[in-house]
Amino acid sequence: MMPPRDTHLPSTTMLSRRGILQGWLATMAAAQQSPGFAGEDTANPVRLGPLTPPAEIARKVQKAMPSRGGAIPRDLPGRLGIALAGCKYSRSSKPILVEGAERIIATGARAAKFWLGDLAGVYRINSDWRGYGDDKPFVDRIRHPSFRAALELPFETVALEVGHAPGTRDFAPGETYARDEEQMHALASHLYATYADKPCTFILQNWEGDWLVRGDDKDWSKRVPDEAPARLASIAAWWRARQRGVSRARQEAPAGARCGVLHAAEVNRVADAFRGIPVATTHALPEAPVDLVSWSCYDGMNDPVLAWHCLDLLERYGRKDGGGKVQVMIGEIGKPETGQKREDVVGWWDRAMGVLLARKVPYILHWELYCNEPRDPARRHEDLRANVKADDMRGFWWVRPDGTTSWGGEYLELVLSRAGERGLG
Repeated sequence: MMPPRDTHLPSTTMLSRRGILQGWLATMAAAQQSPGFAGEDTANPVRLGPLTPPAEIARKVQKAMPSRGGAIPRDLPGRLGIALAGCKYSRSSKPILVEGAERIIATGARAAKFWLGDLAGVYRINSDWRGYGDDKPFVDRIRHPSFRAALELPFETVALEVGHAPGTRDFAPGETYARDEEQMHALASHLYATYADKPCTFILQNWEGDWLVRGDDKDWSKRVPDEAPARLASIAAWWRARQRGVSRARQEAPAGARCGVLHAAEVNRVADAFRGIPVATTHALPEAPVDLVSWSCYDGMNDPVLAWHCLDLLERYGRKDGGGKVQVMIGEIGKPETGQKREDVVGWWDRAMGVLLARKVPYILHWELYCNEPRDPARRHEDLRANVKADDMRGFWWVRPDGTTSWGGEYLELVLSRAGERGLG
């Protein structure tokens, strides 16, 4: 299962507070040089470069916020979607992947994110995944009837979380990632062949890259391990191999195919760069041209200025396969609602959407439809569906256990309903 969402940074409630803006100006000025590895040549360090002034950010975000009359793109339903993984409850007797996909469509969203790993755990409820374990190729897993039923729905964007290929030695010295290249090629080729007539963009991406690189040693603020340079170089090599597989499938795609397949490299600790810590953004993305960069943004979205600066870095250090400016999508974004006030939750989402709409972020994927995190960590692996209550969960949800729509879900459904309009009516 996925580790707990990374939501420990302090919350910022107002864009216009002088102290916040001055504080970030000072922090960014002190962090103009990129983090370096212990012992590396610091005579010519990578530089983070200039960052957008906070006052300019405040002006642009406030103008774009839906509550303040910001323009809502007409195509937003195909770009704003919902993830489904590891749910602790369901609302029917259908296989959870099918139920969840149908419920996502009912929200008005036409984008979704599904997992292609640990299927028996991630999509356990009302489902039979015997014969579809992680030893199976990716292309075999997506042929499961539940995936076929989900992908027949009118989605315009489907992101698939795809891990290491079976047999790959994760971040091992000398690993070529040839298996990953071939598996990604086979999966992308299957999508092109099977959904050639479906006007849908499939995005094949990894889960949070910085956590993958760090493994069990998540806190690099105290000590950067000696093997950090090798592991960051290795994830760049992994991304390059996966991109080769997808690019090759794209070149071989049937003429006139209406679907498309993209490869995204996801990172999740962008803000650590401002604290002098080596991150995948500055130390791996420049070595791995990809179709898209994905940010799982729990480390930065609580502060609109920080979020904007993280996007600045991602655009600066990301490289687009084939040249040009890389686009940055949001692979995960969410705010737990348990113990919060409605106005605080809605205000957080409105500011977040102000940032993302002002930056013209191409895809935004909400975490998640049904919450996967009990408040008691000891119950993380329990089957709670028989008697789960809202207070048992942290509140990363669009739909609560009783079937009602969450505060964030209500706000985002209103935004979706106003696609092509200005403001929330």
